[in-house]
Amino acid sequence: MKEVWIYTLGNPELRIKILIVLILPAIFAGIFLGSMWDPYGNAENLKVAVINNDKPAKLYDETLEIGDKVEENLLDNEDLSFEKADAKAAAEGLKKGDYFMVVTIPEDFSANAATVLDKKPKKMDLKFEVNPGINFLGAKVTSTAADNITAAVNKEVTEQYSSAI
Repeated sequence: MKEVWIYTLGNPELRIKILIVLILPAIFAGIFLGSMWDPYGNAENLKVAVINNDKPAKLYDETLEIGDKVEENLLDNEDLSFEKADAKAAAEGLKKGDYFMVVTIPEDFSANAATVLDKKPKKMDLKFEVNPGINFLGAKVTSTAADNITAAVNKEVTEQYSSAI
């Protein structure tokens, strides 16, 4: 056993190899932890395309333009980098990785909002498209943002109803 230690300590090339084998896992662990340490730290750099196809609708004497309000709020939001886009550019940008998410406000968004007092109100759905193949962590951050956007839309709709009624 003594001869093994003498040979190992006396051979500089072997000492370097052993040192690399001992240090390499620590380097990989440091890189991995560094990449996951603060996933929301640079979220404002994640580009999100916003497509507004909404048409205004009437609720009593008020004109509801909820899609425009939602779009305005998103573009003013600094949590993510929201950009107005058309459907073609957004689809290409999502595919190429220019956008991490596409938020589409459908054509009947305000019309569905106007049905709130009907016996069978229609659901207002925003369409969220995420490309998880480009960046898994970016997809998780934008999915969380989608939940926050939905909550903000619910608040905006409630305010619009209150003012219309």
